Amino acid sequence: MELKGRILKIFEQEEGTAANGFWYKRSILLEKSGKYPRKVHICFWKSRIDFSKYQVDDVVKVKFDIESLESKEKWYTMLWGWHMVKTEDFDVWFDDKGLIVDETEDDLPF
Repeated sequence: MELKGRILKIFEQEEGTAANGFWYKRSILLEKSGKYPRKVHICFWKSRIDFSKYQVDDVVKVKFDIESLESKEKWYTMLWGWHMVKTEDFDVWFDDKGLIVDETEDDLPF
């Protein structure tokens, strides 16, 4: 799957050791483009992405997989990112205050 959005936050790398050996992950928080924007958390597990090339407010395109995991009889859905690139192609624009300016016209009959 693929998602375009603006980076709101880049989280610090988390790492540790488990039965399978050393692990690390890094996450980002995106604001999804569209008339009704949503915040989306995407985790990059053992990723080779150079996060130093990205900063808050960059517009990016992220490719990811979706997985649901169970823990203590509760289910959680994760977005696992595996590719990210900067892009200028964004469905809506942000003004200098960070507010969304929707320049598309909605011609729905309802």
